[in-house]
Amino acid sequence: MINDRFEQLIDQFLEGLFRFNPTLATDLGFHEYDALLEDRTAEAVQGEIGRLKDFQEQLQREVDPATLRLHQRIDFEILQSAIDSELLELQETRYWQRNPAYYNWLASGAVY
Repeated sequence: MINDRFEQLIDQFLEGLFRFNPTLATDLGFHEYDALLEDRTAEAVQGEIGRLKDFQEQLQREVDPATLRLHQRIDFEILQSAIDSELLELQETRYWQRNPAYYNWLASGAVY
């Protein structure tokens, strides 16, 4: 059923998001990421950009929003916005590359 597939895709997106942002995962209570820190090498960032673009294409291919329940259509829009936001940050804003304090924030955020 398409609604079940959409729920699986959400889980898939979150797993990738948490792998790339383990301190976020820890902040949200997913403690399997507690011992990890973000990898923001150019290679890791390019890998995440590729993952996000591939996921965006998969989402468009596999999910027709018209077949979703109302709350899922809202989730669909939020998910698309989250992907667009992540891509904007990684490709254009590049806070990870331009702001040296970013790494201090990651390290201090990982403590809690």
